[in-house]
Amino acid sequence: MTGAHTWHLTSLAFAVAMERVGRDRVPFPFTWTTDARTAETLLARRSEARRQADDAALLSALSLLSSDEQQITACGTGESDRPVRLRAAVAGEFGVVVAQDPGPSADRGGDVHVHAVSRSALVPTLVSVLPRVAAGRIASSTAARADLVGAPASYLHGSTGDDDIRRAMAVLDAPRAGLGEVVVGYASAVDGLLAARDGFRWIDVPGDGRYLLISGDQVSVRPADLHAITSALDDAVRRAVDGDPHGEALPAARVGQLDAVPVDGYGRSRGPVR
Repeated sequence: MTGAHTWHLTSLAFAVAMERVGRDRVPFPFTWTTDARTAETLLARRSEARRQADDAALLSALSLLSSDEQQITACGTGESDRPVRLRAAVAGEFGVVVAQDPGPSADRGGDVHVHAVSRSALVPTLVSVLPRVAAGRIASSTAARADLVGAPASYLHGSTGDDDIRRAMAVLDAPRAGLGEVVVGYASAVDGLLAARDGFRWIDVPGDGRYLLISGDQVSVRPADLHAITSALDDAVRRAVDGDPHGEALPAARVGQLDAVPVDGYGRSRGPVR
């Protein structure tokens, strides 16, 4: 696999290609569907899918999704609750970024786009296929998790209190136009969920813009343009690489449950990203 190349597949062709590289199901967060309503039509659709998947370079790229090397998933919802489904993997100097279009319903994905890239192009390519939203206008803030969870409503609506807490809560308690999560880790199960080593969330606030939420003992909320997202993902990848790929994963480290942060200002979680 050399250079950069892109393939555009039906979701069924993607599923067939994953079968060709030894996977009996498509990896998280992807889904596949077909419009076939009879056995005869399904047979014809699978025959066409096999023709689409009959490409050695494509299969070489997709084989990275079956490896135990570092991988990245990005999933969530964008404008009008359109699902975001992305996955990337890297081995040596080669990488692959896979993105799925929204399908006819929230649980049914559309066409799949496979990008074979160099290692250095992996993060920029993944960031480029995220839904585009302008950076939010509220200044960056950092506050202790415990302070955010326990902060009274006066921090948000009154004139007293810590400015960082007030700014963070203004974002965390705002309505959502989109919400998602990026996880960096290593494939750990047949269903393709990752043993997470690092990651972050994004929040899209209607009428304002996008923010990054990076959580630990300290919670950082900051406006997120393309440069900020690329930098955050570069940092997450580097931290994950510096760790032990076979060591202990983050607590509750399944995609959609990474570091269950207080995604509302008062510690109320809106639940896993799906």
